[in-house]
Amino acid sequence: MNRESQIRKIRRFLEGKGKKDLDAFCIYQWVERCHYHSWWDLAVALAPCLPPNALDRDYHRRLDFLLLECRKNLQSVRKELVELKNPGAKEGFYVPKSFWNTCNDLGIELEGRSSRNLKMVFLGKRLFCVEGIETAGCVFRFPDWDAESLTSWLNSRGFAHIAKEVIWPRKGSQKQKARLKISWANATNLIPSIIEEAKTDPFVLWEGLMNAIRNKRDCTWRGYLAFIRDRYGIILTDDQSKKTRRLFVAVCEEAGDHHLAKRLSVD
Repeated sequence: MNRESQIRKIRRFLEGKGKKDLDAFCIYQWVERCHYHSWWDLAVALAPCLPPNALDRDYHRRLDFLLLECRKNLQSVRKELVELKNPGAKEGFYVPKSFWNTCNDLGIELEGRSSRNLKMVFLGKRLFCVEGIETAGCVFRFPDWDAESLTSWLNSRGFAHIAKEVIWPRKGSQKQKARLKISWANATNLIPSIIEEAKTDPFVLWEGLMNAIRNKRDCTWRGYLAFIRDRYGIILTDDQSKKTRRLFVAVCEEAGDHHLAKRLSVD
């Protein structure tokens, strides 16, 4: 059984969705596997599933040693981690502080109620889901790319070393949302480029300007442009500014907000 299948099976068991009548030795082997792959949190979570004296004395000694190592490593690692929870979710995930600090600094927020993944959004646009969270890394799932387009984008941005980790679907299968296996260090380095790509999305621009209007009701067009520049790092060319302004003025006029339309017409 490969690594991904094994961790899915262990997680399903811990969630109460897998086999419930596993023998003690099978669980012991899982603890060994978790120790080997640095899935320390899973090893610790498996410990209560083993009843006392369910194994021979030597195996219990080995088990005690493995769990002690896992607890020590988990305690050490968690000093550099932060727990993230989706709004309304019962359980959270531990990710490196450096990763979340980068997300937070760039304006990325959490969305949804899932306890299986973290949905990352920027100005209302879903960027990616963080899945398969482990100590060493995770999997990004992108809603707007398939494996081919993601690989092409990564190569064009100088991330050829990361593009090698794109998870390709089986031959003959339908197009699927792109998935990328990535270390936390690479994930942290990749996020600024993902944000820069998102800023070219008209929906993101629109939401940014709407936030500017909501926060600065009595402002001019230049003031709103300054707001999205300073708050989100979105900078429009003169041509983009003219087209976007005409659109906003037209929408305001149609909605009957002539006062706002008039102010948007003033620099």
